Amino acid sequence: MKLNLVYKLGISAVLLVLISAGSVGWIFYDKTTELLVEQSTESIASEIQKIGHRLQTHINNQREETLYLAGTPAVQGMLRALVSDDGYDRLGRSSYEKWEEQLTAIFINMLANKHDYHMIRFLDVSGEELIVVKREDEDIISLDEYQLQNKSHRPYFINTLKIPTGTVYLSEINLNREHGEIGHPHLEVLRSSTPIYDQHHNRLAGMLIITANAGHELRGLQNVIQKQSSNVYITNDHGGYLLHPDKNKTYGFDLGKRYRIQEDFPRLSSLFLPDNKDSKLILLPEDTGGNQVVNFTKIAFDQDRPERFIAVGVTESYDEIFDKESVVLNEVLALSIVLASIVILFAIFFSYRLTRPIKQITQVMDDYTHQRGTHAVMPTHKHDEIGVLARSYEILIGQVEEAQQNLKEMNRNLEDRVAERTQALESSELTQRSIIENMIDGLVSIDAKGVITSFNPAAVKIFGYQRDEVIGKNVKILMPAAYQHNHDEHIDRYNKTGNKKIVNSGQREVIGQHKDGHTFPLDLAVGEIIIDGRKVFPAIVRDITERKQMDKMKNEFVSTVSHELRTPLTAIRGSLGLINGGAVGEISPKVSELLKLAGNNTDRLLLLINDILDMQKIESGEMDFNYRDMDLMSFLEKTLEENRPYGEQFGVEYVLKSELTNVILYADQNRMKQVMANLLSNASKFSPRGGEVEINISQPSEDFVRISVRDFGEGIPEEFQPKLFEKFTQSDSSTTRQKGGTGLGLSISREIVEHNGGRIHFVSKEGQGSTFMIDLPRKKTDENNQAFNVRVG
Repeated sequence: MKLNLVYKLGISAVLLVLISAGSVGWIFYDKTTELLVEQSTESIASEIQKIGHRLQTHINNQREETLYLAGTPAVQGMLRALVSDDGYDRLGRSSYEKWEEQLTAIFINMLANKHDYHMIRFLDVSGEELIVVKREDEDIISLDEYQLQNKSHRPYFINTLKIPTGTVYLSEINLNREHGEIGHPHLEVLRSSTPIYDQHHNRLAGMLIITANAGHELRGLQNVIQKQSSNVYITNDHGGYLLHPDKNKTYGFDLGKRYRIQEDFPRLSSLFLPDNKDSKLILLPEDTGGNQVVNFTKIAFDQDRPERFIAVGVTESYDEIFDKESVVLNEVLALSIVLASIVILFAIFFSYRLTRPIKQITQVMDDYTHQRGTHAVMPTHKHDEIGVLARSYEILIGQVEEAQQNLKEMNRNLEDRVAERTQALESSELTQRSIIENMIDGLVSIDAKGVITSFNPAAVKIFGYQRDEVIGKNVKILMPAAYQHNHDEHIDRYNKTGNKKIVNSGQREVIGQHKDGHTFPLDLAVGEIIIDGRKVFPAIVRDITERKQMDKMKNEFVSTVSHELRTPLTAIRGSLGLINGGAVGEISPKVSELLKLAGNNTDRLLLLINDILDMQKIESGEMDFNYRDMDLMSFLEKTLEENRPYGEQFGVEYVLKSELTNVILYADQNRMKQVMANLLSNASKFSPRGGEVEINISQPSEDFVRISVRDFGEGIPEEFQPKLFEKFTQSDSSTTRQKGGTGLGLSISREIVEHNGGRIHFVSKEGQGSTFMIDLPRKKTDENNQAFNVRVG
């Protein structure tokens, strides 16, 4: 059955009211219950705390009176009489007996005034009772000598001997024992004891103990908080029962039985942990698994040992707490029903008033949609949102009719534009095809599995295959056999792992294979595009056989010219040296200056030729490297000594600093000397006269050793730093050429370091100098490293 908007809105309003009223009622019920439980537990906790303060006051008084009795003169008098020469006073009475009678009288007087005290005792240091005064029924008696006991084995005696004078030890609350047996009827006691020192001989001589009846206080605590439906539990700080509704469990820990609060209420176990600082814990029925609310509160009673306490627990029936709120809940429920009924009537009335004009609009729109005549009237006279909607609908009718006419016109225009666009796409496709077909470079496209999907005419010319011979075949057909296995592994790894790159991007040199079987070098550049959701990898290939041949001819030419120039230049340099040395007689200063200039230029030209030859050998792979174990420290000391004269030319001192010793490298020693000579010469030339060049050895990582060469010159300009290792480059051509240099030294050094398995890099800041760093792989030894400094120059 379909419901119109009036009914839907009315039903929705009714449901909303019922849900709101029910939610508010449930929240009120829950919060009221929670509040009553909280008030009940807080009331009990407050009563327990009040009684706890009284118990603490009682115990503090007992502590003070224990110290008071220990400080009476009779105690020290007895101690002095025990060690006197004759033990008698002038009246002929024993001094010990005199002091004993006086102290006994003090004890009796104390018991007479303190009805909670059960016994006062004075013990010597061996645990023997010297004086015992106790309460027996209604009488206070002093025990005879034969009734006295030795208490050295009792825990409170042992613990009291460990505390300093002027302090009091409080024992556990337990049952009183006489001659090792628990007395009957049971008497709950709390003992306070303090050590006594012989002031004359300054030594521990005994202790004084007051035994108080703790049962009075515990039952007083129970009587105050006991209610008709509640149970009271009192435990010690281990959970053992001092008071339990079942008397068989009371003092079970003292009677050889294990009854603990943690077994009856497992959730209370955390309250008795040594590091627990909570003063109370409340358990609700969901915590206890029953219908009880449990409130446990700690009462500390030993100010010297805050971790000692008794725990007072009260259980109360949850139903009894709930009964307190039933009257309030009934009143709230009745009021909620009345309010909900009123709100429902108003909701139905307003739903009808609100939906009637919407129904009129709906009827008009439905008739218009089905092209029917309508008798419904649009409520355009209203001034609210419904009136705006009705007026807007009338305007919309006109706009729809106008839009239909515009749409027909747009369809005609769109068909014309689609025809024009199709023609343009066909022309563009023809243009692209013509470009690809007439490219000088080969274009080979493959898919993610390495299958060739396109092959332009230039590629046909390069590889000798026709398009139909390679389309659909694996690109391995264009590779030598030695490269095909690696290609298969790369494709498999891509398809299994979804690696983003199927090949390395960028231009690189590879080896291709012609249809007739011969191989040739290629320049290869690979891209990646996505067509219809599939990855395609277009590759531009160029046959560089001719270029390689030209490079070989160039290298051979450079090598030949350099060798042909070096021989006569060496002879010229030797001749100039002989002339300057006076081998042909005296020469004028002017001629000597010209000869010196010619010699310097000859040296620079030889340096340039040697650097060009080294660079040519590196590029052609003809430079030999002789790798062997090399002691880094010896190597640097010898290298610095050999380059010291060069540094002296510029007034520069070489300083060797090291954080490491006994470092062994596996490298080409002669080539590394060439690198160090280049770095030292550069640092010397660009250091201020009278300055230093620091050479440091450090370990940036576990597997590498770093050699650093630092100068304190002007530094390298920031704009030149990115191209510092390029060939024939100098940061300041005018200044650098005045100081000498070919612009090839750093480029050669980088190649040598990389051939030795390392890398060279630098940091520089204008005005603060530069630091060049060489990181080389380390050959580890077992000897310890020690730091040292060496100065050379």
